[in-house]
Amino acid sequence: MIVLLLFLFSFQQPVDSLDIDYRTLIDMNIHYSTNTYRVAFNPDEKDLYIYHLGTGVLHKKNNTGTTAIDTLDRYLIDNTEILYDTRSKKLKFIDAGLGRVFDYDTNIKKLERTDKSYRLRSFYGFKGFINPNGSIFTYGGSGEFLPKNLILIFKQHGQSEWWQEETVNQSSYPSVFESHIDFLQLKDYYLITYYEDKIVIRRAVNKGEYKEWKINNQYRFRLSELEGPSRMYKFSNYKLFKSTFNFIGTYFYDLEGNKLQKWVTDKKVYGVFNPPSNNDSLHVVYTLSDDAKNPFEFEIQSYAIVDFFENNTFEVIESERSRLSRFLLILLGSIILIVSVITIVRNRRFKNTNPFTVSELSVLVKTKNGKVSFSEKIEIDLFKIINRLFNSGTDKIELDQLDELMFKGLGYKTHITTRRNQLFDKINNELGHSFIRKQKSSSDKRRKIVVFDYSILKDHQ
Repeated sequence: MIVLLLFLFSFQQPVDSLDIDYRTLIDMNIHYSTNTYRVAFNPDEKDLYIYHLGTGVLHKKNNTGTTAIDTLDRYLIDNTEILYDTRSKKLKFIDAGLGRVFDYDTNIKKLERTDKSYRLRSFYGFKGFINPNGSIFTYGGSGEFLPKNLILIFKQHGQSEWWQEETVNQSSYPSVFESHIDFLQLKDYYLITYYEDKIVIRRAVNKGEYKEWKINNQYRFRLSELEGPSRMYKFSNYKLFKSTFNFIGTYFYDLEGNKLQKWVTDKKVYGVFNPPSNNDSLHVVYTLSDDAKNPFEFEIQSYAIVDFFENNTFEVIESERSRLSRFLLILLGSIILIVSVITIVRNRRFKNTNPFTVSELSVLVKTKNGKVSFSEKIEIDLFKIINRLFNSGTDKIELDQLDELMFKGLGYKTHITTRRNQLFDKINNELGHSFIRKQKSSSDKRRKIVVFDYSILKDHQ
């Protein structure tokens, strides 16, 4: 039993990274037949380093020409990613699935292994950066089983091994099904992913003991925009201009202003780089080849940073948050406009169809036979009451209630009755119709109701 356990345990141990296993041979044959290259850029010297995975030949290219500077062991440096580290002034070769890390001194042509790990082969397609202390930070990738949404750190604590960043909560978001586009660390981590036709930009913010990913903004995006030579670039180093980050090809994101913009150009851009030794200039590396199968077509063009951003055309991409705010603003404006139009129409209709024009000095009554005016105070007071009843859709009022509103209990009952009857008769005579009449209540014969005949009024149906 012990022998069996030892036998099974031996299969769980990682193959030594210097062994040439069957998979390495298969990879080499594929890379040799497909002319697979890896490209790194030294922004201080404006040199491109181009490594052929199938042959192991390393070239240096600049605007003066191309030179083959070395041939490395293609079985040792096989499926790799490369980056020029301006801090150490060396090329770094990092296993494409993470694991082994090599430094290559381009001046003395010396290759040195710096890790104490092995081929992880689980993080192909990662995105990363090297911080000023020389530590490598990577996000994501995929390998034997599932895509990853992990942050790994190499050499941060000096062990020369890969460690998982455990202060960032990855339990819920980002999803492992999001395609990671770029990864950056300033004061906080920034992560740019593509998911369901959107670019999602997140920042890791402190939430007590852990950091949580918070969405800064989302933008509608076409998958075709993520294709081309810029997708080859795995590291975000040298692509930040103050707070403006060139995260892929011709796209720039303002980390502080949360603004995404696209450089309008016909060039096929590999990357826009800011040399650490000169913060006043930038270099644009572009190629005539869509997928960089022929990386020797790369060209380099330099600009003053101020001139580049002021003299080129940039198209601002509207965020989903801004799009939603604009939609809600338009919707709110439309609702206000509709309500205003309805109110104006109703007021105009009411103004045009109301047969009573009542002021403190007179009353104008529009009848089907013409207009009749009244100017005595008691007449104005009565028509104010009639106008309120008309607007409320009522054509009657109790006599006692009308007397109370008209005379407010002042005077004797007989005096009030006389004045009121004279007023009714005068109005009816002026209008030429029995506009105001009295009748007994149907529920209580002792009570009287005053009824107004609106049928004589103009526009009344």
